[in-house]
Amino acid sequence: MLSAAEVLRQIGDQTGIDNVSKLWDESMAQYPQEQPLFFLREDFWQPLMAPMGLGPEWLEPLRRTAAAIANSPVLSQLAWHGYWRLFRPTTYINISGWPEPPELGEQDKGLFYVLLALAMWPLAQKYWDDLGIPEQIRHDTGHGFVGACLKIYQEGHDGRPGINQNQLSWSNLYTRTSLFRLGRMQYILEPLRKAVHVFRHRQTGQVIAFPDAGLTFTPDGYRYADPADYAGLDAWTSVLEVNDRVIRGNPFSPRGFASRNVLELPAADWGLVLKDGDECLSMHIPRGGGMTPEKCLESFHRGRDFYAKYFPSRPAKAIVCSSWIFNNQLQDILPPTANLVQLQREVYLFPCASNGYDGLWFIYLHNGPFQLDKAPRQTSLQRSIAEYLDQGHRWRSGHMFLLLDDLDRFGQKTYLRNEADATRDLKP
Repeated sequence: MLSAAEVLRQIGDQTGIDNVSKLWDESMAQYPQEQPLFFLREDFWQPLMAPMGLGPEWLEPLRRTAAAIANSPVLSQLAWHGYWRLFRPTTYINISGWPEPPELGEQDKGLFYVLLALAMWPLAQKYWDDLGIPEQIRHDTGHGFVGACLKIYQEGHDGRPGINQNQLSWSNLYTRTSLFRLGRMQYILEPLRKAVHVFRHRQTGQVIAFPDAGLTFTPDGYRYADPADYAGLDAWTSVLEVNDRVIRGNPFSPRGFASRNVLELPAADWGLVLKDGDECLSMHIPRGGGMTPEKCLESFHRGRDFYAKYFPSRPAKAIVCSSWIFNNQLQDILPPTANLVQLQREVYLFPCASNGYDGLWFIYLHNGPFQLDKAPRQTSLQRSIAEYLDQGHRWRSGHMFLLLDDLDRFGQKTYLRNEADATRDLKP
């Protein structure tokens, strides 16, 4: 077997060596003696095309690509390592910076990773068999995954086919985690990790969230990912004290920012209902639009009921999400009737550490460092955000939570109506 460095040298692109070399020896120790590799055989991948969203027009390009990989010992080793890294190790390591082999030709080289992603389907089916997942949910969850990824890639690569490496990790999630699509949204059941404590008033039901102590915020209550970005600002640090007598801290406004004002609550009147480590439905939002309040609520109900049935030992407390979709700047950009704005006003927004480019890849499908002057302005959303950034605004993303106990109040702007006095009069 060749080393990772030698394989990349022969391919002609060694820029990804640091990532490719991870677990190389372990995967090569399991390199199959039987060739070609099973996932390169047409009788394996061809039946997977339709369920994973690839039409018959992709048959010949995939056949050509699979044959070229199978006939190259170097490409076969890299393909095996990719398959092994995606689906075999207990702990997944993101595939990042791997080459698109020039040997496959300029038009086909991106299909190298499409063949790897197709191999997800049989593994996912076996996993879903073990869980007893209904056929319709399997279809909704995995059907069209590769086709959707290929379409996204084509939009960002002038029509050339392939799959973005940052989306390959999803093929791993389908085979071993609680990732399922239920209506408009996808969910994964996992412990909360957002440095937040959420309290509910025992009589009124009012909800107030606080950041953990020791977090740094901008003067207007937002967070930066790079500590250096706070230089020259009148930044402040959050406090949080919780004991039998008092809850004292800097509250989050449900409008998406933290208050510099310290709020004190009598502990006897408030109960802790959500904290880091609690099981939550971590929500992911597939592309496609149509996020009406009705469709969102229908999906939220389905998510609550599904995970209670199939994962009863892990009761979820809330739906949570971190995304550019929960950036409250969208309320400055979009009309109040926009679906995204309506959704934001039904959940509890709070800030996450942002780098200034959060989510712009999903909006513009722009590869490499984001360059505003080169960003496409084809859709109304792209134009609106680009114009907003042209004005000098720094872009953000945001966190949100929606307590499952509050689902029946969805549509009433519950968190906004009951906003704490400490943040109600502040401007975001």
